[in-house]
This record gives sequence, structure tokens and C-alpha cells, in this order.
Amino acid sequence: MQSPASLAAEGGRAVDGESLSVIKIVRYAYVGLVWFLFADLCLQFYFAAYGVFSTGAADFGYHSRNAGLLGVVMIVTLAAAVAARFLGFLPWTRVLQHLLLPVLFLLQLGLFVLGHALGGTVEHPVSWLLGFHGLNGVLMLLLSLRLALLARQPRASVAASPAAKPV
Repeated sequence: MQSPASLAAEGGRAVDGESLSVIKIVRYAYVGLVWFLFADLCLQFYFAAYGVFSTGAADFGYHSRNAGLLGVVMIVTLAAAVAARFLGFLPWTRVLQHLLLPVLFLLQLGLFVLGHALGGTVEHPVSWLLGFHGLNGVLMLLLSLRLALLARQPRASVAASPAAKPV
């Protein structure tokens, strides 16, 4: 893992000690948030399984409540990714991937709204449509894992990217 000083030096920017501490804080906050997001999405799958396999009536209360937390964590992680981009150690492509997570999250909710519009109820859901809820959840889980693994490999600088090199 490269130090924030080497990241800034490779980007050709002069930084002082205070800037380095801000970069370090944002970097560690970003890494922690992206791993927390992945862990919470794993927990979301556990809560879904708990709801399916609980005795008696299905209990999706934990799954529903955790969804609200996931939405907040996705937005906060996106904000940290934008801050990391402006500090120069995260590429825009990674920020766009973070932006995709809340879009997929809203799609999750949209599936239920569409199911209701097609005449589905809690007792008789539109199963073929709501099956995409699980697939979309897997896509969110894999994307968050990708982002978490990439967070361990800091980008040297935006100026050092292949797209920024002169032809």
C-alpha cells in the first residue's frame, strides 16, 4: 500500500502535512466504509434467508430494516469515493461504480412497486418478477466485493492513468 505522500508526489502536487493527514483520513474512511458496505450486504443475504426459513409466518423485518441502513451506507460511501476522487487517489470509473450501487438499490425497490402494479400481493406475489430481486442482490454483492478488493490497491494518481498519457 502506497503512502499518501507518494501518491501526491507521483501526481506532481506539493502537499503539506495537513493535506497528507486529510488524504490519510479520507483514504482510511473510504476503505473502512467500502468493506462495511460489503459486510452489510452479506448480512442482508443472511436476513433474507432468516426470513425465508423462519418458522410460521415469514419474518423479513430484519431484512427490511437493514435495507434502510444499506441505503445510507451506500450514499455515505459514494460521498467518500467522490472526496477520494477530488483528492486524487481514486479514478472516476470507481466513483461511477459506486454510483451504480444506489441505482441497483432503487431497482430493488422498483421491482416490488412494479410487482404491485402488475397485481401482485403479499400473499400472491409476481414470482417471475421478484426472482430478479435475488439476482440484483447478487449483482450488488459482487460489485461491492469488487470495490472492496480494489480499495486495497490504491491508484498512484489520476495523472499516471493510461488514459491520461499523451499519444
